Amino acid sequence: MTLLAIFQILLQRYSGQEDFAIGTPIANRTRVETEGLIGLFVNTLVLRADVKGDPPFRELLQRVRQTMLEAYAHQYVPFERLVEELQPPRDPGRNPLIQILFSLQNTPMLDNQPSDSIRTGWEIDRGTANFDLTVDLWETSQGLESRWEYQTDLFDDATISRMMGHFQNLLRSVVTGWDERLSRLPLLTDEERREFLFTRNTNFLAVPQVTVHECFAQQAARTPDTLAVVSDCENFTYRELDQRANQIAHYLRRHGVAPGQIVAIRLRRSPLLAAALLGVLKAGAAYLPLELESGADIAALERRTFILQNAGVTHILTESRPITGISAINAIALDAHASAIMQEPTGMVLSEANRDDPAYVIYTSGSTGKPKGVLIPHRALVNHCHAVADRYGLHATDRVLQFAAISFDVAAEEIFPTLLSGGAVVFSRYQGALSFAELRQCILQHQLSVLNLPASYWHEWVNDLAGNHEPLPKSLRLVVTGSERVSPEQLRRWQKLAGADVRWLNAYGVTEATITTTVYEPCGDAMGVSVPIGRPLANIRVYVLDQQLQPVPAGVSGELYIGGECLTLGYLGQPGSNTERFISSPFEPGAQLYRTGDLVRYRADGNLEFVGRMDTQIKLRGYRIEPEEIEAVLIATCRRP
Repeated sequence: MTLLAIFQILLQRYSGQEDFAIGTPIANRTRVETEGLIGLFVNTLVLRADVKGDPPFRELLQRVRQTMLEAYAHQYVPFERLVEELQPPRDPGRNPLIQILFSLQNTPMLDNQPSDSIRTGWEIDRGTANFDLTVDLWETSQGLESRWEYQTDLFDDATISRMMGHFQNLLRSVVTGWDERLSRLPLLTDEERREFLFTRNTNFLAVPQVTVHECFAQQAARTPDTLAVVSDCENFTYRELDQRANQIAHYLRRHGVAPGQIVAIRLRRSPLLAAALLGVLKAGAAYLPLELESGADIAALERRTFILQNAGVTHILTESRPITGISAINAIALDAHASAIMQEPTGMVLSEANRDDPAYVIYTSGSTGKPKGVLIPHRALVNHCHAVADRYGLHATDRVLQFAAISFDVAAEEIFPTLLSGGAVVFSRYQGALSFAELRQCILQHQLSVLNLPASYWHEWVNDLAGNHEPLPKSLRLVVTGSERVSPEQLRRWQKLAGADVRWLNAYGVTEATITTTVYEPCGDAMGVSVPIGRPLANIRVYVLDQQLQPVPAGVSGELYIGGECLTLGYLGQPGSNTERFISSPFEPGAQLYRTGDLVRYRADGNLEFVGRMDTQIKLRGYRIEPEEIEAVLIATCRRP
């Protein structure tokens, strides 16, 4: 009973389930009349494991004892009869009712065995496993020994070895932790715990303790005559971009934009967009990027109206085109006001912003039916820029395509790390998603070296490259994909097409942890059945935890929690969501962790692997979508006359 209780804890920690069934064989020889009979009377008992409520181990043992005694009282009911009566759904690849067997062989040794006799046991390898996992234990003079038989389609040797070690660790902890709650019984060894909590998060990188625009100004001073932003129609050097941004900042301050305010930006991809982003930051404000949709769609109009009101926007930078739904907001058309802006001073504005102030606001889909605004501070964006530049190897000779929509936070990853590294951001004349012919033309025309693409777009690009048998342009050195799951088959095709000439990375991240959190770079053909999401960027800490915030072993799914310099300031005006998603770190006093809701697991090589979601959230072309928001729009639409 004690061994079974501990085994239940092991299975609960590995599976996350709190109510399941385990089988155990029973000799079924309880009567004196059967002692002399030859034959197999063994039956299989189905034992319900109930580990709900995180009880003390002593209480769990009482539950197991009660379950066992009730099972013994009905041990004569054949297992086959039980299956016949219950009629569970049948699967040829699975045993009915139970997939795991656990037993303690406690048949007593014969006291009258002749002294000169020899009894020998043979291990018979049948070549197949009857159950997903079978654990047999027996008592010896040296203690308990065990034998673990498993389905090799489900487990490998390393996983079973870890499970055996964790079972032993739980056995040891119960000896001194009889009254401990189950979640407090240590599953991992001290060495494993140190590795998962600290060793894998040792990734320090020195980062300037200043704002984003101050970092840019320093880079502009170092390389004033180098091209910073490029397009078919207009180019700015670092000096010109810095001066243009300063002029926009002066103009904004003169027209009532105060430090700490949020300024909306609704512009097409162009060098002017980069100047506007920096101008808002230099004015001491935070920018709010908006979609370029026409506004004719009622749902899109209502969403934009809500976002502007929720963020308290009083100014919007745009172009000389009518925008519906913003009549109460001061719209500054940068093209129409160009001559006035050019009259402003080119020197820096005393912005009064510090590294803990918001740099920008990104609105994501909300589970309450309304979008949620995430406030990203300067310190998080500066750390992101330097961590990405370090991981991607960005340098002054790079030309990076600005591909993502401005309202998607990956756009910030394309722009700011490039500018802070001395490279050039390239704005294509093609607005919206590029065709593959347009993409190739853009790469060749501007000698692009770095692309950051959504996985779905990259998948189709690989198909196009393979179908057209076109070599990749020689200027291209790095392709980063992300926002969605990557197909292993497409990655293998890409590796054949690109060879070793083009570096490829898979990036994972969430808006609440400032764009990119982890990055994976394949090494040979060791990716397995899915493409991992990799390891954390510099100054970011990741934890894979169970429901009790305890680290889980390698290979076991848990929720991903993120901490470190990447964390944002939370949701704008939503204290309930902040409390739910941003929690106090149990591993670092005074620090916070963000609950992602993503299920991940550590692979044996130390890379993280994405498993799925804990809720109904989905991703489409990189955008997070909460079904509740769609439901709210549909309900509102149905109620309209």
